Amino acid sequence: MRNLHRTLFMVFLLGFGQTALAQAVVGRAAVDGQIVVLYDDKTWGYETESAGNDCDQFHAVLSFCDPDNIWQTARKSSPDVVGAYKYDDRHYSQFIIEGIGRNDGLTEESLREIIIKNAAIAAGIPETSIAILSITDAEISGYKGETVVYEFSISNLNAVFANTLILEDDFIIQAMTYVIGTGYSDKHQELQAYLIENTGIELPE
Repeated sequence: MRNLHRTLFMVFLLGFGQTALAQAVVGRAAVDGQIVVLYDDKTWGYETESAGNDCDQFHAVLSFCDPDNIWQTARKSSPDVVGAYKYDDRHYSQFIIEGIGRNDGLTEESLREIIIKNAAIAAGIPETSIAILSITDAEISGYKGETVVYEFSISNLNAVFANTLILEDDFIIQAMTYVIGTGYSDKHQELQAYLIENTGIELPE
């Protein structure tokens, strides 16, 4: 089962190698009563106001708050995953941020094609075996994007993914949930909506 979850996590990676944005969080420290965040590019900054006691700031520009404490921190399956969570044995979520975007020629359509192609490769199935259930408009912190919901079977288990994609000039954010089951259930929709509502993107001015 562990290998299945690892494979499902890997489905989301776009496969651009080491293009992930710098400034993944590697540590925190309290200095004069303020929280200082240490990043992997050897820089630091004060923790943003949105990252409070119920929040994880796992990247310089990306945070997730869980005011209802419904998500448990989970093991990250890859260095590209900046935050991973588990709701229960069927429901999971994770975040990926990569330092490529429209300036590199990506469009919403090409991004959609890439995530479906990578899902097929990770699952070892043809792309035609992946059913796209819906594509809807989405927004995180004023940044517009879309949520792609798709479904397929792996190792005789069915999985449904809701992947909210924010594509900007020089970055991509994926905020996603996935479920072991069939169809885009009301519970899955509720968890994806909660994830998006409580995700923060704060770019430096």
